[in-house]
Amino acid sequence: MKPITTIRKTYPDFMSTCKQGVEMLIEKLFALALISSFLFLPIIAFSQGVAMNTDGSAADNSAILDIKSTTQGMLTPRMTLAQRALLIGSDGIAGHAPAEGCLIYQTDNTPGYYYYNGTVWIPLFSNNSGWSLTGNLLSGSEFLGSTNAQPVIFKTDNTEWMRILSTGNVGIGTSAPFGKLDVTQNSASATALFSNYGNDNNIFVGRAQGTYASPAVIGSDGNIFNLIGLGYDGANFQTAAQIAYEVDAVSGVGDMPGRILFSTTPDGSATLTERMKINSTGNIRINDMLIPTTNPDYTDNPYIKLSATGGFAFIGSFNCDNSIVGNNGRPGHTYYSGVGALAIGMNRTAGTSGVDFWNTTSPGQATASAANCRGFYFRQYDVSGNEKLLCSIDGNGVVSAYDINATHSVYAAADIWATSGIVYSGNAYITNAITANTVVASTSLHSNGNVSASGNLYYNGSVLCCSDLRFKKDIKPINCALDNVMKIQGVTYNWKKDKFPDKKFSSDLQYGVIAQDLEKIFPELVLTASDGYKAVDYSKLTPILVEAIKEQQKIIVSQQSAIDNLTKEIENVKQLLGIEAKK
Repeated sequence: MKPITTIRKTYPDFMSTCKQGVEMLIEKLFALALISSFLFLPIIAFSQGVAMNTDGSAADNSAILDIKSTTQGMLTPRMTLAQRALLIGSDGIAGHAPAEGCLIYQTDNTPGYYYYNGTVWIPLFSNNSGWSLTGNLLSGSEFLGSTNAQPVIFKTDNTEWMRILSTGNVGIGTSAPFGKLDVTQNSASATALFSNYGNDNNIFVGRAQGTYASPAVIGSDGNIFNLIGLGYDGANFQTAAQIAYEVDAVSGVGDMPGRILFSTTPDGSATLTERMKINSTGNIRINDMLIPTTNPDYTDNPYIKLSATGGFAFIGSFNCDNSIVGNNGRPGHTYYSGVGALAIGMNRTAGTSGVDFWNTTSPGQATASAANCRGFYFRQYDVSGNEKLLCSIDGNGVVSAYDINATHSVYAAADIWATSGIVYSGNAYITNAITANTVVASTSLHSNGNVSASGNLYYNGSVLCCSDLRFKKDIKPINCALDNVMKIQGVTYNWKKDKFPDKKFSSDLQYGVIAQDLEKIFPELVLTASDGYKAVDYSKLTPILVEAIKEQQKIIVSQQSAIDNLTKEIENVKQLLGIEAKK
């Protein structure tokens, strides 16, 4: 007999062996039962397919497997999403792609039947199945809507709020929208969007008194629509600006006079203030400006009146009649006091200028008086009433400018063109951009940009380049100047005047270098313009030539020293040989 300790050690092994034997027996019994079930189920196999049924009927010619039953269904493999991902693929490897058309029933993560289309798993939805909360897989082919002429209805709590008709019209608050977007509220205080009547690409905003079912005529001063801009102030949204559309007078059938009001909220306030109004006659009121209906005298309040036929604008506070006169024969003219002139910034009953700007009290204001209707005369005064700036343009096009102790006499941010010439007695400052110039009091012509001239430049002074040591850094000597100069080829040439007439090239024979060749040796001496054409800065050749001459001079001195030594040696040889030097 074995010891008790030995029995304890072998007992687990014995139980494991028994468990394996029982499992194998169960598997064999299950297989036997499955085979027996098929033995009792009529299975009829023909060349066209296999039929599984209880009535002995043959398989349909179109089916490889025809299963028929009125009391039982067919169960496909059931698995989770994670298990589906580990299906044995067509290549026999778990997790690889299965055969196209493989069908399973997924028990989680949107349960249902799924088939593999060769790329992804596709859910099998019925015709009445809607979209799932997680969307769909076939983006671009699925859609939200109907497949017939029935409308699409949107509801919450079983109450309809929006409807899309088969015509494409969308109604909010109505089941019968008139246009592409029809927003209706059955309330007297609401605003509605109506349909697009008669024309394309319009949005109509309308309102009526009463209800949608029983509308009433909107009265005078009735509000039709407000366009409101809100801003958050840290606690609430406050109105910043508003455009209001209102009825301007009593309306009737075929008569709906309107006006537009523009309002803004002042700083430190929460209440809108009207800033501009356009009434039904086309008159415009801005702030305190009055809207005249005739031509009365206005001495205190300025006003603006726009004429659709004459195209005139009158600005100012004048004591005059017939301030604006327009007709088809002379459009674009503005009269004051019947003399045919435009005045800005003055209060006069008589004028002789074509365009008159006048101000003698406020500094920095341009004032003008013209010698004739084709001329301009500008004046400016300082705070003491002294004349500071005078500029005039006469009828012949001559421009004169005069400035007393001012920064500029004539200032132009763009190009200055002259057909005959420009004459000036002071300094000329030219810049190719609208920036502040660097004021150099000792120069007569100062340019921040490029200066292009097609002719010759004559001067009796000097052309100076900024070269102060205090402006410079990274100073290095120029090396190998002579070798590089030897590579430069000087040429003679003529300009292609016929190809570049705008350059105003000279017809004289020219001396110089080719920019492309020089660029290979000294690239810093060649500039390339925005149009791709190159130019040479000949002035920068000067220091290079200086160093080249110095290098050459060293060679000359060295050679001269060698020549002197050779001469002495020759003289010594002659003396030794008794040969007298030729004189």
